[in-house]
Amino acid sequence: MFNMRDFVMDTILGMVGEEPEYKVRQYALGWFDKGVLTEEDLTAIEAQLEAQRALAEEEETEGVEE
Repeated sequence: MFNMRDFVMDTILGMVGEEPEYKVRQYALGWFDKGVLTEEDLTAIEAQLEAQRALAEEEETEGVEE
């Protein structure tokens, strides 16, 4: 059975690393305002953004050392 919340979360989490953070947040907040996402969902999205940011910083650091 189709679940809108799961669909939206999958879409947003797929955007992380592919789209700028502001777009991911903007899209997530739109669905939060519509009542599809919860604060817990936004927390999970933020955690993914932070993990992506840390990965990008790590890759930059490795590139400088080479």
